Amino acid sequence: MKRGLRAPSPALVISLIALFVALGGTSYAAIKLPKNSVGSKQLKTNAVTGAKIKNGAVTASKISVSGLTVPSATHATSADSATNATNATNATNATNATNATNAAIAASLKGVQYVVSSTFTNAANSQSSGTAVCPAGTFVVAGGAFGSSGGTTQAINTSLPLESGGATEPNAWLVDMNNASASAASFAVYAICAPLTDPTGP
Repeated sequence: MKRGLRAPSPALVISLIALFVALGGTSYAAIKLPKNSVGSKQLKTNAVTGAKIKNGAVTASKISVSGLTVPSATHATSADSATNATNATNATNATNATNATNAAIAASLKGVQYVVSSTFTNAANSQSSGTAVCPAGTFVVAGGAFGSSGGTTQAINTSLPLESGGATEPNAWLVDMNNASASAASFAVYAICAPLTDPTGP
């Protein structure tokens, strides 16, 4: 007796449908997304984040420096060096300025001399005069006197410049010294002399 084919059960039918759908979906994905087929058009904006990039994957040749902004360093080595260089320049200029000033002062003081006269005797209760004469080619600019008694009994009555030895400009310093003691004393006159070319000029 010939037996007829039995209809598949509902469970078997559903299982077969699910199998075909699964195989069909895989085939679709394989056909539509082959290897190396995903490009920039397939990526959403901001889809690639830093966490998704492999360390060391982005090299210098892949980076465009155009428009790249680097934050300024507070203590950059080059900035510190530039500051030091500026200070060094200023220090050099300051040194040069100081040297120039010192040289100018030295040039102006060149030839200035301190001249002291021989000792003059000042009799008791009397007044004597003494003079310190500047060297030739110089003129007197200041002067004074000091006594042997330390100024306790001698006092300067007059202290002024004068022309000596036929000079036409002041070249000596004159001091009149008064001795108020009952014994003789001595004193000397000093003069400050400078090589002035025209002491009467403006």
